[in-house]
Amino acid sequence: MTAVVVAVANQKGGVGKTTVSVNLAVEFWRRNFRTLVIDGDPQGSAVEYAANAPEDKPFPIPVINLAHAGAKLAQEVMRHADNYDLIVIDCPPHKTSPQTLAAIAASDLVIMPLYPSWLDLTATKATLETFEQAKALNPDIRAAVLLNGVRNKTIMSMAIDLAITELNIPRLKTEISLAEELRQVVGDGEAVALRGASKTRQQISALADELLENLNLPIANTEAA
Repeated sequence: MTAVVVAVANQKGGVGKTTVSVNLAVEFWRRNFRTLVIDGDPQGSAVEYAANAPEDKPFPIPVINLAHAGAKLAQEVMRHADNYDLIVIDCPPHKTSPQTLAAIAASDLVIMPLYPSWLDLTATKATLETFEQAKALNPDIRAAVLLNGVRNKTIMSMAIDLAITELNIPRLKTEISLAEELRQVVGDGEAVALRGASKTRQQISALADELLENLNLPIANTEAA
């Protein structure tokens, strides 16, 4: 099986691309999918995340930085495609980065994390422009918005919800709440999928369910040892 590729992209930094990418990938691995995280950002945030894991409890999946490939990132991704079931790409926060266009073009599905704010919505509109450019290279790619860092429903979040429908892009049913746990796991080099039961773990699991169904992959898998 050639790997299914999921890119996590948004022009705006600070919307949780890395935490979503890494925690989602570990959840896939937990379900016994062979999973790779590709860090497409020259800052190497995903690689740094994994490197925070203690020596006696190494990070469970490989995380590699291919930002140096630039516009040739898609070719580099395909070099790994036969060795994995799922590849998750953490994209850089700049729509003009050659890595972003290449990563999106190499993907089957693009997830656009969005905090419920007008600035983040504007950035997502810009990312959609890059998505449309990538569709000229790969007409089969799809995209969906993921609401991330959600507090309780507010007038603002409901207004953002309405605005998303006008973007002509699907919104995932799963939402990720604003949670201190997602900050903690980065510093500890862990993933919520390997911690005890929590609301955040439940949401990441639900997100994996939704994406696997979207990608026509089995939802219920034997857990990795």
